[in-house]
Amino acid sequence: MIKYPHVRLFLVGALLVASLLACGADPSTPADAADVLAEGMCCEDFAELMGPTTPETFLQAVVATLCAEGTRCLLPQAHAQCSPTAPAAWVAASLPTYEAAIAVGDLVFDGSKTRACLDALTDPTCTFANWISLFDAPGCVDVLVGQVPEGGACSTHVVCAGRPDTYCSIAASCPGVCARKLTVGQPCEYGTLCAAGLTCGDGGCKPVVSAGAGEACDDENGPYCSVFLLCAKDDAGARACRTYLENSTADVGEPCSPSEVSCKPGLSCGLREGAAPWCVERVAAGAPCSNAIPDMCPSGYRCSATVGVDRTCVPLPNVGEPCQGQYTETDGCQSPALCVEGTCQPGLKNGAACQTATQCLSGACVEDSCVPRDLCSNEK
Repeated sequence: MIKYPHVRLFLVGALLVASLLACGADPSTPADAADVLAEGMCCEDFAELMGPTTPETFLQAVVATLCAEGTRCLLPQAHAQCSPTAPAAWVAASLPTYEAAIAVGDLVFDGSKTRACLDALTDPTCTFANWISLFDAPGCVDVLVGQVPEGGACSTHVVCAGRPDTYCSIAASCPGVCARKLTVGQPCEYGTLCAAGLTCGDGGCKPVVSAGAGEACDDENGPYCSVFLLCAKDDAGARACRTYLENSTADVGEPCSPSEVSCKPGLSCGLREGAAPWCVERVAAGAPCSNAIPDMCPSGYRCSATVGVDRTCVPLPNVGEPCQGQYTETDGCQSPALCVEGTCQPGLKNGAACQTATQCLSGACVEDSCVPRDLCSNEK
């Protein structure tokens, strides 16, 4: 029997490293992405790399790229989730899945294509169309190349040959089988997947109807905005789909609201009792703070919740210390520690003994052992 928590909150399944944004490091080019993470180089230095050459450094680079882009474009949760230790935790949890598939021949890694993938995940427009199905994106689908033919057994999409037109169907059983994605009008249900540009609705696959950047939108009645866009008032007062960066124009002391106008980069929307939220400066560790979105405090810190005293930015709790929440650093502990039953505990790697899935970095505990999370995790 598997024990599992709710889906963890990661950037795009998420995805995260603030150390790459701390520019000013030695400008010499390191050997690979692992060196970039270790040296805390900035994103401009990272972009000069020829591309990672192993599955591990590729995953590290993907996390770094997503985090750098998400932070630049002010995507929700990027500030909180881009901690220096989060990428290592994510890679440790997900890498064994890919390595196991490579070992048995179900997956081939092509290190010569990694640069093209990282370039495809970088988007000056901040609309991020290639992020919706990450490893099926143009430029990325050729890095992790599935080898399992249609009808072959699978438990993850990535092992299926012919992606992005194929996927792992678990509609009938787990493990599932590699199958061709469904087209318009074909019946769809839990465990099936429609082709790109389609969604499952009214019993069958139908075209996705969503508004793009600059197009009119309505959060209640539609049309709804594409992923990574929000429906906000434009300069004329009408609602249109905008990127989070476009919507972030309020300065210090000006009113703010995620659905109307957000704060400029580097600011937070501070919550005030008895008054409308306003934009405030972020503060350093140990400085006075108040409730704000994103948190006013640096990554790895939170505004203390002690009642009746002045609030300050304090470190998130470490292993052995009390915590609240379970899934991300903003809920409880310094990553990669996890909040388990009110106490920060080490996030366990795959293969470690476990009692509950909340103890595992992967979020899956099967027969008292942490295992890679896959499509069939909830079925075991």
